[in-house]
Amino acid sequence: MTRIHLDFEYNHTNRARMNLVCCHLIEDGKQGIDYWLDGDEKARFALKELLKEYRDAGDSLVCFSATAEASALIALGLDPTKFKWIDLQAEWKMLINHNSRWAYGDQIIDGKKKTTKPPKSKWDMTEEEKRDSDHSKPDTNLVACAYKLLGVEIDSDHKTKMRDLIISCPASWAPEDRQAVLDYCRSDTEILPKLLDRFLDLYREDPARHSGAYTAEAVHWRGETGARAALIEKTGYPVNREKVTNFAATVPDILNDIREDINRQFPEIKVFVKNKDGSYTAKQKPQMDFIDASPYASRWMQTDGKKHSLALEAWTRHYNYQHDYPEGNFPAQMIRFLKTKQNLNGFIPSSGKKTFFDTYSDDGRARCYLNPYGSQSSRFQPPSTGFIPLKSAWMRSLIEPLPGFAITSIDYASQEFLICALLSKDQKMYESYVSGDPYLAFAKLAGAVPKEGTKDSHPLERSRFKSTVLGIGYLMGPISLAAKLTADTGIPHTEDDARKLTELYFSVYDRYSYWVEETIGEYRRRGFLTLPDGWVMHGDNPNHRSIANCPVQGTGAAIMRRAIHLSQKRGLKIIFPLHDAKYMEHPVGELWRVDVLANSMVEAFGHYFKDPVVHGWSQAIRLDYDIWGPDLTDGYVTTPAGRKVKSQKIYIDPRGKNEYERFKKFFKKPDTEKEQNHA
Repeated sequence: MTRIHLDFEYNHTNRARMNLVCCHLIEDGKQGIDYWLDGDEKARFALKELLKEYRDAGDSLVCFSATAEASALIALGLDPTKFKWIDLQAEWKMLINHNSRWAYGDQIIDGKKKTTKPPKSKWDMTEEEKRDSDHSKPDTNLVACAYKLLGVEIDSDHKTKMRDLIISCPASWAPEDRQAVLDYCRSDTEILPKLLDRFLDLYREDPARHSGAYTAEAVHWRGETGARAALIEKTGYPVNREKVTNFAATVPDILNDIREDINRQFPEIKVFVKNKDGSYTAKQKPQMDFIDASPYASRWMQTDGKKHSLALEAWTRHYNYQHDYPEGNFPAQMIRFLKTKQNLNGFIPSSGKKTFFDTYSDDGRARCYLNPYGSQSSRFQPPSTGFIPLKSAWMRSLIEPLPGFAITSIDYASQEFLICALLSKDQKMYESYVSGDPYLAFAKLAGAVPKEGTKDSHPLERSRFKSTVLGIGYLMGPISLAAKLTADTGIPHTEDDARKLTELYFSVYDRYSYWVEETIGEYRRRGFLTLPDGWVMHGDNPNHRSIANCPVQGTGAAIMRRAIHLSQKRGLKIIFPLHDAKYMEHPVGELWRVDVLANSMVEAFGHYFKDPVVHGWSQAIRLDYDIWGPDLTDGYVTTPAGRKVKSQKIYIDPRGKNEYERFKKFFKKPDTEKEQNHA
């Protein structure tokens, strides 16, 4: 097997097929080759034919970001999933995953040299410490990786200058600019063989070297994940042009609407004061008074001036409201405002910062970087700025297919609960899942609800135990869980209440509790933890809850990657993954595709559970279905295999229905003729 190191330069990245400017590739043991591609069909053809030869020979393409380079192959008309990939960016992300030796110390971050050290818990730092500390996480780009592993300093200013030149899309290239871009592309490519050799040396000494994490199969799988992410990104997801344009133009009106609504709810204090110029100022005193009177005043996050912080993070530490914000509940309404403001930032033009419209193309589709292996547990982690599905639930109604098409989402129901049962082989946990309502089952096992009880007969008890299950799944400690219990049930819960419910959870599911302790102990002893498809979390994670949760979330992430692999191989058009769900676009009449996607997800879920008993348990996984499109009506449709799928004309997330009804007026352009919905 020969290794081919390559790098492309390109522009128009929000298009289905971006414009290729140039490429440099180095075949092992040979001189590198330059290809100028912008406007040169002959060069594009020659490169495409050479790449096909590498593909047919089973050679490996070595790059830094398989997602980027696979997108370049798509622009050449090649299927990137037919190639073998070694993605050094994915390897770098894994190397610095809770590995203080490489994640801290001398680094280049944002183009500047820094010396960093592992941080304290974020709850133990003031906002000043967060702003001024040297606990920065390492960058995941080539500049940071080359500096840390090779001691090579890539000129960040020159890199920025070249990228700015490339994305300026000149109609014609001056000879000196063309040569500068070729030299720039070549210099990046020449680093790749050295980096790969460095990684191979590190793997030979790594504690996880015998875990299967560094086999050719595991490395190629991580590279393939990047290539499959490129297919999803270049497909994009459809967004209603008229609605998103009007919506973005009325962002100030949306925020003012919330401000006035909060003032209406609390007329005696009127948190927001309207100024003469039409702007608003938030009064601090009523917020400070509320915090001082709360049970959390003594441990409220502080500013550098030793005052209570009014930042979103300070509120959400003690009050857990995510999509539903009860009327007349002061902390819920402050979180509502701050979260909406945060979510709307991506629609406001801002100097030097990217917005949603940087991902939005003339064809009416958004193409956002999915950031594979972006989290410690290896999940996709796209930037929320340009990715509508990560914004407030009511904003997802902007995602609309064209007439004749539909979008189907399939979500694993309570996936992490079942994964916990499978990893720990906890029979009671498994039986709770197959009961159809694991929260009520937990309440019954705990003695809080009689065996004949239902969600209708014992709604409060079920709510408490549901919050406990979900809170433990979110790694909540007593403080955060107490806040969630209070928010979800409407009844005040103390930290002691939360602590008792947590202890009850681990008492009821004792086999799972034992597995948690064993997982943490093994991680401490071995100095690493490996997921079933080879991703590694190294041994410097001090948070025991995070350690225990990583195999659960990480197994879910591995399952998602396997499901994407199966779905794409079977010809499905995946437009994005989100948490435990996959979203697919298809002709509205081809409901058989829903069955293919569902079967792929069930098959993927069982893939990593090889034990016969546990594999059998894995087939109990339940799926939740939604489908929407302009040709559908509100109700249900049935697939050829008999699956009942909830249908809507426009997708309205039930968690955000109230906010959608309030803000849908901003999707329309007032007092004008309706424009065509889609480009």
